[in-house]
Amino acid sequence: MSEQPYRYWAFISYSHHDVRAAEQLHRWLERYAVPRRLVGRASPAGPLPRRLFPIFRDRDELPSSAELGGVINRALGESRYLIVLCSPEAAKSRWVNEEIRQFKALGRADRVLALIVDGEPNARDPQRECFPPALLCDEAADGVSAPIPVEPIAADARREGDGEVLARMKLVSGLLNVGLDELLRRERRRRIRRRIGWAAGIAAVIALAATSLAIQRDRFRETERLRRLAQLVENGRRELLAGSQMRAAVFLSAAYSEGVDTPALRFMLHQAMQPIDALNQVIDSGAPVLKLKLSGDDHTLVTLSSAGELRAWSLPDAKPIARFPVLDVGGVQSYCGPTLSEDGRRVALASIAASGDRGVLKVWSLPDGELLLDQAIAAMNCSMASPFNRDASAIVAIAPDERPRVWSLNSGVSWAPPTSMLARTSVASFSPDGQWLAAGNRDGSVWLWKYGEIASARRLIGLNDVVIGVDFSAAGDLLVASSDDGAMRGWDLPDAKVAFAGGHAQQVYRVELASRAKRLLSSGLDGERVWRTDTGGLLYAGTINTRTSSALRSDGEQLCKIDWRQAVIADVVSSKPLFRLDTDTTSALFTRGGTQLLSADSAGNVMLWSDHFRPLASATHGNKKGEPPTWWSASVDFTQISDGRLVSGGQDGRLLLWSARDLTPLRSLGELSAAITTIASDGTRVAAASVAGEIGVWDVTNQRELLRLHAGGVFVSTLLMSRDGRYLFSGDRSNKGKLWRIDDGQMLSEYAMDSRFAADFSPDSRHLAIGQQREVQLIELASLTVEQRVPLSNDSPLVGCVNFAADSKQLVAMADDASGVVRLLSTQQPQQRQTVVNNSTGCFKAEFSHDGKKVLLEGTGLSATIWEPETGRLLKVGEHAGTVFDARWSADDRFVVTAGTDGLAQLSDASSGILLQNLAIHAGQVTAVAFSADDGTVYSAADDGRLRSWDARLESRPASSVADRLACISPWRLEGVALVQRPLNLGVCFGKVPSP
Repeated sequence: MSEQPYRYWAFISYSHHDVRAAEQLHRWLERYAVPRRLVGRASPAGPLPRRLFPIFRDRDELPSSAELGGVINRALGESRYLIVLCSPEAAKSRWVNEEIRQFKALGRADRVLALIVDGEPNARDPQRECFPPALLCDEAADGVSAPIPVEPIAADARREGDGEVLARMKLVSGLLNVGLDELLRRERRRRIRRRIGWAAGIAAVIALAATSLAIQRDRFRETERLRRLAQLVENGRRELLAGSQMRAAVFLSAAYSEGVDTPALRFMLHQAMQPIDALNQVIDSGAPVLKLKLSGDDHTLVTLSSAGELRAWSLPDAKPIARFPVLDVGGVQSYCGPTLSEDGRRVALASIAASGDRGVLKVWSLPDGELLLDQAIAAMNCSMASPFNRDASAIVAIAPDERPRVWSLNSGVSWAPPTSMLARTSVASFSPDGQWLAAGNRDGSVWLWKYGEIASARRLIGLNDVVIGVDFSAAGDLLVASSDDGAMRGWDLPDAKVAFAGGHAQQVYRVELASRAKRLLSSGLDGERVWRTDTGGLLYAGTINTRTSSALRSDGEQLCKIDWRQAVIADVVSSKPLFRLDTDTTSALFTRGGTQLLSADSAGNVMLWSDHFRPLASATHGNKKGEPPTWWSASVDFTQISDGRLVSGGQDGRLLLWSARDLTPLRSLGELSAAITTIASDGTRVAAASVAGEIGVWDVTNQRELLRLHAGGVFVSTLLMSRDGRYLFSGDRSNKGKLWRIDDGQMLSEYAMDSRFAADFSPDSRHLAIGQQREVQLIELASLTVEQRVPLSNDSPLVGCVNFAADSKQLVAMADDASGVVRLLSTQQPQQRQTVVNNSTGCFKAEFSHDGKKVLLEGTGLSATIWEPETGRLLKVGEHAGTVFDARWSADDRFVVTAGTDGLAQLSDASSGILLQNLAIHAGQVTAVAFSADDGTVYSAADDGRLRSWDARLESRPASSVADRLACISPWRLEGVALVQRPLNLGVCFGKVPSP
């Protein structure tokens, strides 16, 4: 019984020391012609092909992460066989061993073929052993017992073994599942026949040799060139889908430079170049950077270098303002900071000596570098959240007597609360506004008082272990503390009531509140968490422990993590990665204003990136209004009006107006009494319906409500407005449709529909098409008479969806069941064309392309379907892991965007159906998508309550400009069709700001 089709016949796994042998084997296998009489013979891997093509060979350098890359993992899963080139270097290679292990884990241990190219099998000398460890054992079936030793059977390409020719034939025998003797006999017969043919035609060949050779050479070169270009584009596409934009950009730019110029390539290249183009400033700090820190106003940047120097710059002009030594890095056990005052005038650094018996706190003024304080502190914990008060006139730390002490930076006088209040303090902090002072103790208690008012002190309880971290919100209205056992508590201020409780399974060593949102980042030994501080709800859970290298954007929407020297920026609510920076990152943080990301690399470069390109913007609706049905996942819907602005409705019942692209909130148009389910517009007026059957119509230009209707208290799923603004149609969950006249609010007619989605107004506003009584009925609006009644087929299935073409002369309809019947109708004549879409679940939406030549159908499972009536061609678009909810054409019909329950909106090439990019990312199911009128923006909305915009433009720069940009920023370069790492030379593109 044949298995499901695979992309590759085999995956060649090898050490890069054996790259030459791998290249030779790869070329030979792909060029090997399977004996004609074997072609088509059934095998466990499917019918035998004419050639063993394609064969996957890992042409990249070793992955930079602890795990195999996304492209390698996908290739392993798509390969029938794994060929392992065995040598001493392969036996030591972590990556070869991991590829064998992963392939066997797919249940294909019997399809691992070994080829010895060097070394000895089962050698006494470990240095000569050629078999990787994973080749010598299989995992137990129960996944728990010890691995089962196996004795691999290998072809031996060494001279003292089978020799190269016989070893290769053994491999082919294994790949084809054909006996070696039979294969050799057929090979010998084929060679004999070939020699006879050569002898008979040699005279003619000689006569035509010169001309034929030239033609063949040119054709071969052209074929190889096209094949290389196709491979570059495909490599770039796969890297883009795997989230490696910087790697994808190198492949796609090379194809662009060599003449590939299609809308699909330009779109992917623009997507891949986004993180590269986001770099807008580089500061040369002169030495590897250990820590970055910004002042509260984002106007001062300081770095701590590996040499123990502190360097400071003013922003945004990046003018150097200070440089002086602050730390003997080799003489300390640990250090905390540097920490800046809110105004950037003072900087503090605490450290604990290498002996662990003493701690020191030092404070300097900027820009003169004057040492203002050199004070002994407790040697147990140097942690500082916000040590300065508001005007930076005082600083707090834990004194050697383990009490919090505040030192005046003007007079040097210190103050500490009474001993009776505290039991061995472990951490202390001011609030950013300087109003509050908090101290966490080793017994788990937290003391809080207004600065300067000791009588206001109060003891907060809830933690039972040593308090490790404390932080205040920017407004000073929330205090958060974490303890050594992983517990966390938050208290509202000033009443000190518990706001939320949460925690980790292990120690939480840092807590950080977002400055512009009710979000909290907690970093523990078991990874990062992001919480809602108003409800205590967990939004994000990461498993990688990166020790203080995570940063939360000020709006709480994005999280930056340093993962194997890559800065990975993730969407907090969905936990999905948005983009990554492959720039050997050692430290990173967001600006307080939330418009830039700063990162530092091991070469001492401090890079300033724009962080608002993926997504371009994000907007949210408020909390649920009323009690929506439990079966409905409250989501945002939106529509575009004629000037490009957006109107959205959500679970809060409000109708909001937003600017195009950047989604700046403009105004609230109105409000319904319950959550809004759907929106419609004629370009200037907007209608919205709610879960309670309430419908409102507003004039956007005049900002006034025109009409309020009631559809019987039933959940309204569909709302349509005619282009001339005269009619409104609603379809509710009970499949009842109502036609209204907008001018006076009169209900003109009511229909028992096959499906609430089976309705559409013609663009000329003359007709209404609905699915009723298992027919497509064409109704003239002026007289409300039915002009046509057409069933979809002889079986008369229920009608699931209908849609008019832009010329109002064509109409498409599709069944509401698994029959998948689709019919093209005309408003002037009977049926024109019909087709059947397999694996249909019932159509709920159809949309003609703008030129009227194709139809986009939804309700076909994990993909949408494009039907081309003229040719009958059916094409799947989208590769979702959940049902497609919405799909739209671009204005030029070159692309399709699909929205799925997997939280993604995917953009595909409409001519080939090839997926180009997972463009939009949400936490819940994406329920609505649309292109802007100029195709430069895609909008998405989902049941996570967010409306988002995404850049969908095509690359417009010439290939040389793109290549020049890559040459200085990308850490990758191309060799053949493979990537290799290279050192960055940022000075080529940027006039680096020199170190102070």
